[in-house]
Amino acid sequence: MSNRGSSATKVLIATGVLLGLAACAGTPTEPLVDEPTAVSTPEEARSRAAEALAKGDTDLALRSYVEAADLDPTDGGSLYQIGAIYEQRGDVVLAARAYAKAVQVDPQDDRALEALGLRYFDDKQLEQARPLLERAVAAQPDRWRSHNALGVIADSKGEHAVAATHYAAALAVRPGATAVTNNRGYSSYLAGNLAAAERDFRAVLMVDPDYQRAWQNLGLIYARRGEYMTAVDTISRFVSRHVATNDVGYIAMVSGDYAYAELLFAEAIRLSPVYYETANQNLAELRRRRAEVK
Repeated sequence: MSNRGSSATKVLIATGVLLGLAACAGTPTEPLVDEPTAVSTPEEARSRAAEALAKGDTDLALRSYVEAADLDPTDGGSLYQIGAIYEQRGDVVLAARAYAKAVQVDPQDDRALEALGLRYFDDKQLEQARPLLERAVAAQPDRWRSHNALGVIADSKGEHAVAATHYAAALAVRPGATAVTNNRGYSSYLAGNLAAAERDFRAVLMVDPDYQRAWQNLGLIYARRGEYMTAVDTISRFVSRHVATNDVGYIAMVSGDYAYAELLFAEAIRLSPVYYETANQNLAELRRRRAEVK
């Protein structure tokens, strides 16, 4: 557990809220010092928390939101804010627990649903993320981050038409969002629509010329078109050239261009400063495939 905001964590344990957020820590035995004047209503606690946040005092804000939630067990908003503060500090486990408690208190809280869903999404737990994000956009259709994540999840399942609807919904709220546009382009690439994919990748690069994933995805377009060296040049803008050469060789292999794939794998092995296991494995797989078609 992070040591940041330790005094706030102590208050959290000392209150009746608990949340299971600090289960890994013992209840502090030393007296708390420098605590603000106690409040008597959740409204007072929330007001003090908002003022503290406006001043950048997240310790006081966290203590105050915990106090508000302790005074009002139905206060899902304060629970959400507790999670948001923990997430800002990088304490994602505690953040997720707070978001989960907020959803338990208010199953229609679209902010908490999205935040918890995105935590699962970032942890690659897509099956857990999907229903939460779907509930978030059902409660509030303008949750563009949820739509974007749902698009990625749909693409991972091969549901490219479903993904397209989510990217469209996200871009309707945030026109030109580079992450969403790049994801939509990659969805088009997966669906075999290379022209649409290229348009999106180039649109991203017009806004942000250093957007690494858009360059790499554009390289995939070149590779799929058989423009292998252009693909290598494009992808190697951000990764080592031997890695880019191997990756393009793999695309050539799955495209059935075995002769060029072998050249690319051999070049990747030559360029690598150390033994390149992946390229050697790909070369072995290529030779196995070539033997099967003879």
